[in-house]
Amino acid sequence: MDDEERIVLGSQTAKSGFDNENFIINIFNDWEKNKIAQKLLDEMSFRIDELKEVKAEKAPGRQKSDMILKITIKDKSDKILKANISIKKYGYTIENGKKSKFNYNQIDKRTIDKAKEKWNMPDEVADELRKFTSEEGFTATDLLKEGKISKQKYYSLKDKRRIMLNEMSSEIQKKIIDFFKNNKNKIVTEVMKGEGEYAADWMLVDEVELDKNKKVKKISKITIKSIEESIKIFSKGKVGLTRDGNLKIGKITLQRKGGTPDPTKLQFKISPGDIFQE
Repeated sequence: MDDEERIVLGSQTAKSGFDNENFIINIFNDWEKNKIAQKLLDEMSFRIDELKEVKAEKAPGRQKSDMILKITIKDKSDKILKANISIKKYGYTIENGKKSKFNYNQIDKRTIDKAKEKWNMPDEVADELRKFTSEEGFTATDLLKEGKISKQKYYSLKDKRRIMLNEMSSEIQKKIIDFFKNNKNKIVTEVMKGEGEYAADWMLVDEVELDKNKKVKKISKITIKSIEESIKIFSKGKVGLTRDGNLKIGKITLQRKGGTPDPTKLQFKISPGDIFQE
């Protein structure tokens, strides 16, 4: 993004706080005048002078896609092309003069049963992941009561509710890592792209500054890449354990969701800013 684009973008966003997705939708709907929209369309390999109409709208429900883009091409019987776009933001919040960074975005969450069925996960791997997420019947306390772990093992655990991946035996760690390594492409494609009518075709990432109400005050970077290129970027790297005992699948982190609701689901997260490093 050049200096002129930064100025235009800053002037548009500083007037009032807004929801990030709505802002992106608005700039695409103003594509004939908006230089940022034109930059993004160019990154999608569209020539502005060949476009008749561009319409953007929110995707329905909870899908991998956040926005649907409908593009009408001139001189092609008004052919309409549809693009499903996943929108991810990262950046920082400024409140009371303090700057707090945020970077991680959830891209998928699912029960172990769903993951097991979808990815043909072995029973042993699934059950060890249940210990990792502390599903009912698989909590560290349950395992202690049933004599499946010793008191010594229980009191050595970082979190007495569950067993982190790096607290499991080296044999079990290898089986978990090998499963995700052998199924890496399939798993990453599904958690990033999804399936069905609203599967993502593109990933748009912007670097933002949020106000105290978590509304976007300014955007300093923005790009869009095909979902195939995005999958390649976030797949890059090894499958292995983190220091915290979670699993790293390339640039994607797999962890226990926590919080409410459904705290025992598997959660897949990315740092969207990684897309600018490639």
